[in-house]
Amino acid sequence: MSMNVNVAGSREWAVSGQVGKWPPVFVWNTKTGEKRSRIKLEKGARAVAACAISSDGKYVATADKHNDHNVKIWDSYSGNIIFGDKGGPDPIFDICFSRKEGAPVVFSAGKKHFYHWDCGNMKKKKGLYNGNPMCSFACVTADDKGMAYAGGSNALIYKFAGNTTQKTYGFHGSGFVGAIMWLNGKLYSGGRDGRVVITDTATMQQEQAFEFGVLPRAIDCFNGEKMVVGLRNGSIVECNLGDGSMKTVM
Repeated sequence: MSMNVNVAGSREWAVSGQVGKWPPVFVWNTKTGEKRSRIKLEKGARAVAACAISSDGKYVATADKHNDHNVKIWDSYSGNIIFGDKGGPDPIFDICFSRKEGAPVVFSAGKKHFYHWDCGNMKKKKGLYNGNPMCSFACVTADDKGMAYAGGSNALIYKFAGNTTQKTYGFHGSGFVGAIMWLNGKLYSGGRDGRVVITDTATMQQEQAFEFGVLPRAIDCFNGEKMVVGLRNGSIVECNLGDGSMKTVM
């Protein structure tokens, strides 16, 4: 049973994780189905709660459902561990790599916490909120400048530099932010209000908003022309960003 799937920036390689006594993680080619590597989490991990692959496809990050909610960063070719530590007592809901060049940096988000994992310094740092309200986070994404954007249970989007909150943005009214993705200078966020908002991260100004009527739980965009949104009711909807037309594909 697949628990989580994530695709590299090139879209050629993907990582997926499963449940099990020793939960397996596979790195595989999206075009051919070729398996690059199989990583086996330790006994007691229970399941892959979240996984991610770096933009260049070299690294994989996993968060498990062990009582310690361990986070580990792996070499995607050899399957060797590069860095790992306990995530803490609270579940992790999402994990992502920074797109900034250099040693791999990972952000994890979950119940009442946010973490910054620096593989270069082999350190983890808990999120600091700079006077902003602490909350749970359902989703996280990162840009190529080293910033991370986490969707809060209080409907706010938190912008982090490292582990420190820079600012929060209220684009989604009330409820919680259920999906978020950064791509080519644009932030795509979906909230309980049933909307996907597209924001220019250079200015943090909203550019477009699309009504889906149901909470988005996954977002992807291709060539700035079409967006695919997975909704909480199980539907997958393709949206044309030019004219706003939508087609339910599943």
